[in-house]
Amino acid sequence: PKERAPQKFIFIVDCSGSMEGMKIDKTKTALKKCLSQLRHGDEFAIIRFGSHFDGFDGFATVTAQNLKNAAGLINTFSANYGGTEILAPIQYALKNLEGKKTLILLTDGAVGRADTIAEDIWRDIGDSRLFIFGIDSAVNDAGLVSFARAGRGKAEFFTPDEHLDSKIVRQFSRINGASCASVSLDFGKNAVDDSLESDSSVFNHEYWCAVLKAHEFTGEIALLCKVEDTTYRFALKPSDLRGTDAVLDKIYAKEKIGRLEEYILRNEHHDSTDGYKEQIVEIAVQYNVDSKHTSFLAINERENKLFGVPEQEQIALESPQNWAKASFSFIECMRHDPVSLETPIDEEEDSHLGDLIEDDRDFIAPLMTDKMLRDLPDDFELFDLASSQNCQRKPSPSGPPAVVREGVKVTLRYDDGVEKVVIVGTDIKTDSPLAKAILGKHEGEEVYYVENDILYHVIIEKIFKK
Repeated sequence: PKERAPQKFIFIVDCSGSMEGMKIDKTKTALKKCLSQLRHGDEFAIIRFGSHFDGFDGFATVTAQNLKNAAGLINTFSANYGGTEILAPIQYALKNLEGKKTLILLTDGAVGRADTIAEDIWRDIGDSRLFIFGIDSAVNDAGLVSFARAGRGKAEFFTPDEHLDSKIVRQFSRINGASCASVSLDFGKNAVDDSLESDSSVFNHEYWCAVLKAHEFTGEIALLCKVEDTTYRFALKPSDLRGTDAVLDKIYAKEKIGRLEEYILRNEHHDSTDGYKEQIVEIAVQYNVDSKHTSFLAINERENKLFGVPEQEQIALESPQNWAKASFSFIECMRHDPVSLETPIDEEEDSHLGDLIEDDRDFIAPLMTDKMLRDLPDDFELFDLASSQNCQRKPSPSGPPAVVREGVKVTLRYDDGVEKVVIVGTDIKTDSPLAKAILGKHEGEEVYYVENDILYHVIIEKIFKK
């Protein structure tokens, strides 16, 4: 359809402790950009969650004032909601609010029990849909993809320093496009032994994948997509088939195992799962693929077993985005000589690390962020035991941060990329909507303001000190 009907949107925003830092800032920016994609007639609500979540009384209609109020609320968000309990707010939105809804989840996916959460979403989703933005360089992408698949939506991912616009536009093109009530395959006269479809939804201009097991194809295979009361048919002829070097047998085996594991999970309280685990083990062993019930051991035999000595190999692993250099290596911060971690600690001692931390002499940190490095006392020497090199401490910023005041020159950047340099009180009046929005703000902050019924989004790019 050229124009979609108005929708009800529920934005479910992760404000747990794992979102602290750049991730919560990126999430707030992404949420504001999502709000700008809403259309006239749409309604929206926002739920914050962590170890608990916020309920709400109803939906707000899309107006300039409501969007402005929402942007002000979003600016107050911080990562102070404790742990990450994703399922509870999703179920609240699906069960306690009537009607068809579009749920948009923004999270880093730092959650366990992903398989059971996906099954609960699958049971409760009904006519609604769930779309996801995963925000982190070490995001739980497999879990979030399974949530979106169970919710008949899609997941998009970006790192804290990645540009957002293209992925938000792509996600909303799915939301605004035709929604298929059902998707199926018509095999015609072909004898197909088995078929495994990738998704239960089809989106415009995107691939839809199915893995079929058959001896040969002699006729057409058609994809049937039902949109409202109309069924669309897309046919694939035998002449359209192409060869490939991909290991299709292993792809089929992996997909088959995934479907069997899903079936066991969905029917775990019934007796109908007998024999399915054995099927998984049989397929995994036959095709040499892993599963929840199998694993494989790699053996590397030395040619000269008598004199051949195993060699140590160092492999560099990339840390998640914007984590400190010391994130994955122990750092010893000391005033005296380094203590070797190779020296065994007797069991009679009070603690395995107690003697290394007493008398304010030594401090062992398994994980240190840039802020933690800056906050250490000035006379501490940082030593990276993994590389045997001194770590560079980032200097603390000097002087108070610049603030937008009357008479100050600032550079402003708009969503369309246009930058404007203005002097507050000269180029723009202090009682104008723009001036009211930026006065008292700091460099790098984002503001929203409404002028002539249009909502503007501005970033304070630079503040020139007097």
